[in-house]
Amino acid sequence: MENKVVKIIVIVDENSNGDLDKTLYSVTSENYNNFKPILFIKEGLEFNANHNIETIYYEDEKDIYNKVKLIVADYITFLKAGDSYSKNFCEKVNRRIEKEDKIIVFNVNGKYRFNNKEKGIIRIEDNPDSFIIHLYGNVINKKIFNQIEIDEINCKYDLDINIFTKILMIVGEMYKIDKIKFNHLEIFDDIINNKLEYYDLIWYMDIFNNINNLVEFSRQKFNSIIKYLQNIIMYMIKLRMEVSVNTKNKHILSEENIEDYYNAVYNILQEIDDLAILHTLGNKKINEFLLKLKSNKENSIKYREYTREIYLMSKNNIIDSASRNKIKILLMNIENNELEIVGTYPFDINESNMEIIAETDDNEYLASKSYLYNIYKCFGKEIYTNYTFSIKIKLNNIKKQYIKFFLKSDNSKVKLDIIFSKPLSRLNKEKSSYWVEDKYILNYRKKSILVMKNTILRQIKREYKYITSLLTKKEEVARKSGRLRILYWITKPLLKNKQIWLFQDKIYKGGDNGEYLYKYCVKQKDKINKYYILDKKCLDAQRFKKDKIKFVKYNSLKHKLLFLNSNIVFATHNNTVTANGFTVEDEIYFRDLYKYKSVCIQHGLSVQYIPHLVNRINDDLRMFFLASDIEKENLLKPEYEYTNKKEILKVTGSPRYDGLKNNDQKIILITPSWRNYLALPVIKREEKRGYNNNFKESNYYKIYNSLINNDKLIKKAKDNNYKIIYLLHPATSSQINDYDKNEYVELIAATDNLNYEKILTESSLMVTDYSGVQFDFAYMYKPIIYFHSKELPPSYDEGEYKYSTMALGEIVDTEKKLVDLLCDYMDNGCKVKEKYKSRIDKFFKYHDFNNCERVYNEIMKKFYTS
Repeated sequence: MENKVVKIIVIVDENSNGDLDKTLYSVTSENYNNFKPILFIKEGLEFNANHNIETIYYEDEKDIYNKVKLIVADYITFLKAGDSYSKNFCEKVNRRIEKEDKIIVFNVNGKYRFNNKEKGIIRIEDNPDSFIIHLYGNVINKKIFNQIEIDEINCKYDLDINIFTKILMIVGEMYKIDKIKFNHLEIFDDIINNKLEYYDLIWYMDIFNNINNLVEFSRQKFNSIIKYLQNIIMYMIKLRMEVSVNTKNKHILSEENIEDYYNAVYNILQEIDDLAILHTLGNKKINEFLLKLKSNKENSIKYREYTREIYLMSKNNIIDSASRNKIKILLMNIENNELEIVGTYPFDINESNMEIIAETDDNEYLASKSYLYNIYKCFGKEIYTNYTFSIKIKLNNIKKQYIKFFLKSDNSKVKLDIIFSKPLSRLNKEKSSYWVEDKYILNYRKKSILVMKNTILRQIKREYKYITSLLTKKEEVARKSGRLRILYWITKPLLKNKQIWLFQDKIYKGGDNGEYLYKYCVKQKDKINKYYILDKKCLDAQRFKKDKIKFVKYNSLKHKLLFLNSNIVFATHNNTVTANGFTVEDEIYFRDLYKYKSVCIQHGLSVQYIPHLVNRINDDLRMFFLASDIEKENLLKPEYEYTNKKEILKVTGSPRYDGLKNNDQKIILITPSWRNYLALPVIKREEKRGYNNNFKESNYYKIYNSLINNDKLIKKAKDNNYKIIYLLHPATSSQINDYDKNEYVELIAATDNLNYEKILTESSLMVTDYSGVQFDFAYMYKPIIYFHSKELPPSYDEGEYKYSTMALGEIVDTEKKLVDLLCDYMDNGCKVKEKYKSRIDKFFKYHDFNNCERVYNEIMKKFYTS
């Protein structure tokens, strides 16, 4: 019998950066002649294929699918250049298609697929939660594909989801080959990707045309919206929310758009089962929000209390229960025989009469509600808030006691388990882990914290058990951590009586507050050991060596041992532990050893609304150095947690400002901030970000590429003998070669061998949008122009610093206005105007070059005087 023909549709478009040869090899290397690749290439794309393969050109996505209908084949599969199948793909598929399986699927990267334990025939009626979303990578019967009316689908995005959902509803089942993997270049985990469509208003609002089309299809075939489709609909709705939460908010939807979106979602939810809403993959709190949105007019969300449980109910469905949620401990400290615990609790009790309590054998302690920022937002709007709290527990005369946590109301008392969710929560749930502080030793036991009086013998026994348990684990990261703990205890006596200060900026870059303060402090004769941390591969490491400035290699054994023995860590960025060589995987094994005091010297200025980044609890900050009283005013909002510890906030000036002495060399500096959707994630801390193929399609690129090639601007600069520099932000420096070059504008990547002090002091005028270096520039009384294009959303949430009334220079919103203003400044020697000089005077508390001295003196006064 003749083998059935499988046509492999390989799509090449402007975003293709994968290895086409790898793709073709994975489907041709087994020499099955019935498996035949076809290249679909976007029209107008310059593509030189050195392959003797059938090629078809297409206009858009719909055109692909319509042209595929004309292809003669028994089965088809879709890939993008760079995708591949694992070994024996052809053999396994060939065997299955002889059995007339209509859809064949495989293991794939990403979570929005199905339970990988499932294999063989999977029926959507029996497994509506085990769904596949995307068309790519699946082998599909061509006759079934031809039944889909492509032109009637009215949506710009998610066309492949629409098509495959209909195909699966027609067939009703799929066959999973368990031992074949489909490697998709983009990864089917949409939430971790930053796709350009996430910044297109149409992607948010056009979804409802897609959903309505699918709903109509389901009704015609089944007279209902089947459960499988309900799950697909929930995925499509939730994806748009999950890629827009908190700092991921793209500022694409206006107030009116958000209202329209939720109104449309409300209408759809009326036809979705409550259980489908509650059990959708992803963030469960969004599920609860959507269920509340659905039932809003009925006000059916209520608590149901029992003696030992409290439920959150909607009609007869359990939305959540108290015991299902665990207290997340963020921070623990012991001072003066008192244990302070700061934590959050995700069960919705903010508007209830319920309270968190801690119990010891003889006392009950009521949690104090905290205003620490713990808001979960979507599209910039709050959808829920975790309950945050602090508890202080007296430890006097404790020999052995359990601290237990409960949620208590008038009628119920529910015991709660706990999670140690942050490095400074001091413990983990390892059976042998412990924390010694003052004269106490603490462990996690029986869903509680066990507190005992510490003795040397008890601590030695605990440490022996802990190290032994780590060394005998299967995971290398645990065994490596056990070996490091041994080295810590061996070297600790050598460092016991030494005071150790650590300084750093970005691991791959110096020249910031950390370096300036380090150079000042190392000259002081105070018998304190000071170390600067830097990646040995970075360009600044060569500068340090050339200038004979000592530094410690980032992530070296010496670095980690110094960190574990440090007294003070001067941090420019948050997450001090992971900035010092420890990873999310291994930091849990050293939490009891973090004894340092964290001091923030900042990278930028804290004038924006950023309580999620610079609140006191994140790094247990003991001092925070500022350049302006505006920062202090901003940070004294309750959600930053400095209100009761105002003495932590010190306005001293930024250390790096000591080097900002005007050396004007007639340079116009253009340096915009970045947008997180344009920058690919950093794989390793010391490496720069990858190249984004979508960058040239963004408004960001088009706006600034047009500006740096503006003929009027370039001519005026030439006439007045000004040089123009376009400085790319570190997060977008990988895109430097995308910009059109001209002989008069110099493009500089911030990740290159750049001296910030030199470029700032030599520049005459700065053009930026929201970049923090605006303040460095203003410190030298140099003019700034803010380019707030209407086509680009802000990259921040406004805090106490209001651009409308406090900006340190003019604000323009079009390229024409900007160029006209720049020309006017160049004609007049780029002098700062009196209006903005007055604002600069008001903004900065100090305007000298003694900032490092003030910071050093404050540290010595705080920590080294009795």
